[in-house]
Amino acid sequence: MARHIIVDGYNVIKRDRELLALERKSLEAARGRLLALLGQSRRLKNDQITVVFDGSATNLSFPVSSTQGRIRIIYSGNQESADSLIQRLLSSTPTAANTVVLSDDREIRDAALGYGSTVGGAASRQTGLPYSGHHEDSQRAPDKKGPAKRPKRKSPEFRW
Repeated sequence: MARHIIVDGYNVIKRDRELLALERKSLEAARGRLLALLGQSRRLKNDQITVVFDGSATNLSFPVSSTQGRIRIIYSGNQESADSLIQRLLSSTPTAANTVVLSDDREIRDAALGYGSTVGGAASRQTGLPYSGHHEDSQRAPDKKGPAKRPKRKSPEFRW
């Protein structure tokens, strides 16, 4: 069964070094490169992909959708942010457990996990390393006597 991949477009562009460098020259080029990366990813070749871009700064009064191959592209309207559109997509997905959300936005990730979806982000493409969230994950607690504290269990990071 194919997964549904929902991508927080501008969030991934801003968090990916390659895409951010390209975005500084041309936002259109960065969007095109993101779509190309998603379309060329062997890990996503059998998946339905929806990329959501924030259109709240535009004069669009409602979401505008188009397709590029197997990728659906949605620009949110000026009355709704991309984040709220992604959450609306999640809430209307009958099989959230078969949905993957690519975003480094904590609120979006938490909402996706709350629906039973899997999450990934820009770093999972670049390095394949798990999402750390904040720098505090790398700080070590001081040694002390007594029972060892177990680290919080994180959901697995989706690599793309």
